[in-house]
Amino acid sequence: MSELDVKEYVESKFKVDIVKESRKRNVVYARAIYAKLCKEHLNSSYKQIGSTLNKKHETIMYYCKTLFNQIKEYEKEYYLVYLKFKDHKDSYTDNEYNILFDKYVRLQENFKNVDNRFNNILSEVPEDKLDIFYFRIKPIAKMLNSHFVNK
Repeated sequence: MSELDVKEYVESKFKVDIVKESRKRNVVYARAIYAKLCKEHLNSSYKQIGSTLNKKHETIMYYCKTLFNQIKEYEKEYYLVYLKFKDHKDSYTDNEYNILFDKYVRLQENFKNVDNRFNNILSEVPEDKLDIFYFRIKPIAKMLNSHFVNK
């Protein structure tokens, strides 16, 4: 989940461009919802959020601390969009999980293929050359292990 994902969510719900220069209430409220969501769900700094909206960090602080409370109190339809973001975020996270799980399954299959090929190569090494084979393969295995374990 990124600021761009949050921006797309907010703009799709309110049917506005939150970056466009406008002082219309619906656009300003949408920006405030966006700022609050980024602050709470992405832990973005006020400066980061401001840079995505071409606003100063002070404006973003106002959105998050003052204007959002007014929206919560008096503009229930806007506040509901804020509340429904959790469901949207959860479905997004579920989708991310499914993508990552598919990648994990493919990696397991690739590992099995590599393991099978390695065993085939090992079976072709003459018994009197196994010491040399292990001596040469050990640094390669160490390098691969450190590369993948440290990532």
